[in-house]
Amino acid sequence: MTIKAYKRFNSIFLTLVSFNLFAVGLFNILIDPYGVFNTYIMQGINQVKPTRINHARLAKAVDVTRIQPKTILLGSSTALRLSPVHPVFANAQPAYNLGLPGAGMQEELLYFQHALINQPDLKQLIIGLDFFSFGVGVKKAPDFIEDRLQKNRITTQDALNAIFSLSAFKSSWDSLAANRASKPGVSALIDLENQRGVTPVQENSRVMNNFQTVISSYLQQEDRYKNYQISNERLNDFRTIIDTCRQRNIAVKVFFSPTHAIQLQALHEAGLSSAYKDWQRQVVKIIPTWDFSGYSQINTESISGEMKNYVDGAHYQYRIADLILNRMFQYHLETVPSDFGVLLTPETIEPHFAALRADQIVWEKNNPKMIKFVQHLDAKANR
Repeated sequence: MTIKAYKRFNSIFLTLVSFNLFAVGLFNILIDPYGVFNTYIMQGINQVKPTRINHARLAKAVDVTRIQPKTILLGSSTALRLSPVHPVFANAQPAYNLGLPGAGMQEELLYFQHALINQPDLKQLIIGLDFFSFGVGVKKAPDFIEDRLQKNRITTQDALNAIFSLSAFKSSWDSLAANRASKPGVSALIDLENQRGVTPVQENSRVMNNFQTVISSYLQQEDRYKNYQISNERLNDFRTIIDTCRQRNIAVKVFFSPTHAIQLQALHEAGLSSAYKDWQRQVVKIIPTWDFSGYSQINTESISGEMKNYVDGAHYQYRIADLILNRMFQYHLETVPSDFGVLLTPETIEPHFAALRADQIVWEKNNPKMIKFVQHLDAKANR
């Protein structure tokens, strides 16, 4: 083959590669499966984004740069239930749910600081706390990239990955298929915090499997619960968030997530109850905190396929998230059960623990099947 023929072949080859690369990039921008380019929303094309939640740390870092929220809802996957459009936030909009699945306090601190960089006039912070987030064993998520934070726009690397990567291309195809199959009126950004409503009725066996999975994470002492110890570093991360709010006059409300009563039983069987109480004591020393765990009529709901309050032992339904906000903001209190939610201070926490112990004894007496269920899982985990 002559040199001229080689040049002609290379020219055609590069043209085809460039055209295909351009087409892939244009397709990914059009579909925008992670919601990072703010592409115009088209019904049946790119309105539904089912893969966005799998790239939450990228999507939310970019959202913050664009939305510049005045109110931040922070926490792990449990906090994703909180609605940024709840009426209590009417005077501090835009509000944004910055919850991150599986996040420890270090990640939450870094994303909080990222929000402050993009919105120095932050007015309000709501933060839901989970036991695992403060443990020595908690790790950053695999998709956490610190370099994308403290910026006011998407990074070049993230933009290139979202435009040209094969994973983005697959996500775009999946998103397009979901859009073609979706019904009119489906939310523009499918994400945990705006899938409102109640989980559809499920088979009892499936619900029990959901509970079993979460309970077993305690009993089997997996990763973040193995030899659990409260991390002073994670407590300091939380303290830094609270101190920053005080210095900047940012209104802040903190709450312990409302786990199901059977979750507390699993903590007891796993020998983690003392650590759990110590964690709550340490948090309350830093700031008064609302406690929505315990044995209220919400937390003691019977486990079945028609649960109105819980998805599993740790994740509550969206209507419960609304009740949490109602209680903390003293909004429509007639909708909130009187035994759901109590503000803990260093002076009230020990009497609260004593009351919980009394409630636990009553619950155990009235729920022998649940006790046997947890004990069975505990025996199975320790074979």
